[in-house]
Amino acid sequence: MKKKIAVFVASTLIFVSVPYYSPISNQIVSVQASVSKKTLLKRAKKLKFGMSFKKVKSIMGKPYKEYKDESGYWTLEYNKGAITFGFNENKKLNYANGAAPQIEKQGYAYASSQKEARKNKRDRLIGFAQSFGRKPFDTIQKMPSVYKTFEDNGYMYTLWNTGDLGILVRIDDTSNNVTKVFKYDKKADDKLGELLYTGRTIIQKEKRPVYNY
Repeated sequence: MKKKIAVFVASTLIFVSVPYYSPISNQIVSVQASVSKKTLLKRAKKLKFGMSFKKVKSIMGKPYKEYKDESGYWTLEYNKGAITFGFNENKKLNYANGAAPQIEKQGYAYASSQKEARKNKRDRLIGFAQSFGRKPFDTIQKMPSVYKTFEDNGYMYTLWNTGDLGILVRIDDTSNNVTKVFKYDKKADDKLGELLYTGRTIIQKEKRPVYNY
């Protein structure tokens, strides 16, 4: 069964990086010409959380020091180290010291929005699983371009690629008419991840009565 699921699935893994700043340095790359702190502070007001390494340098000018630490994270120093900017593994601005206090506030706002986005995505996933599990099987069979179905040992398997929410696997047990919906998990032995829905199998869409007056 797991081989059949794997054959029907084309999955893409997206890794989200968590911003991190390491202060340990070991590589000094350049030394800056003297620029007044007042000018630097004025320039720093234009910076935004998540800006690229290149963009920050274009706004701030040539740094006093530019180096990469042992973990591979870059740092820019200005005004003889009094102003410091740190970058995550994707070279996106996520730390400021001595200037640009807006970076910290924007960082907190970003973290909060990501948390809310994860909650909303979870709610959508549960909703999709419920809708998928309650869909009449005869309706699923009429939509082969959307749902991929196969039978194995008395179970009907249906795969649905939802897009950004990943792949859902519906299993209809024909012996007891119970439907379960799982999130597809490429790493699991049976390719089944979290159980998202359990309910009675709906074979046919209920027909509405027609009344003649």
